[in-house]
Amino acid sequence: MSAHDEAEVVGGHASTLMAAGALIEAPVYGSDGKRLGKVADVMVTAGTGHIAYVVLAAGGFLGFGERLHAVPWGAVTVDPASARLSLAISTRDLDAARGFDKDAWPADADTCRFPPAS
Repeated sequence: MSAHDEAEVVGGHASTLMAAGALIEAPVYGSDGKRLGKVADVMVTAGTGHIAYVVLAAGGFLGFGERLHAVPWGAVTVDPASARLSLAISTRDLDAARGFDKDAWPADADTCRFPPAS
């Protein structure tokens, strides 16, 4: 899977437009239906404009102790009507996944820990 794979879109088509700003702070849910966290940022490839990955902030309280994860865009399922995102990973699996340090953002997504959207 490359970081530029398209996300799956619920109730629409891949060409459905959605404001990028709607993704920031959007809740992200896992395959077990539980809230994994929220989108902290969206990383875009400067030359092409493709979404490389979304930054998932999980855990913590009021921004303290959050773990950051680079989630490839192709692993995301998007529901444009609710701006809700889903991943095919459980809260348990996310807890076991490695994240990244807030001072050392990755150049691309961690594709080995996040399965593609179904």
